[in-house]
Amino acid sequence: MEEFGGCPGSRTLDFREKRRKNEEPVGKFASHLRQWPIQLHLISPAASYYQEADVLLTAGCVAYALGGFHREYLKGKSIAIA
Repeated sequence: MEEFGGCPGSRTLDFREKRRKNEEPVGKFASHLRQWPIQLHLISPAASYYQEADVLLTAGCVAYALGGFHREYLKGKSIAIA
């Protein structure tokens, strides 16, 4: 297990490889989230999932306001929320 000294919520996680291996959605709808964290003040612009990626910058409330947010806007993109 690798060492991580900080808040677990700000630990960098890349879900892209896991998603390629497991295509079955966990819930009723598949998540298109590619990485964690997503909050602008916690992300690292040097993270691999931002390299040559389409990045969606959005307000934190948008995913709650738009029912099809993952399917219509997030699919195939890295995200940062403000």
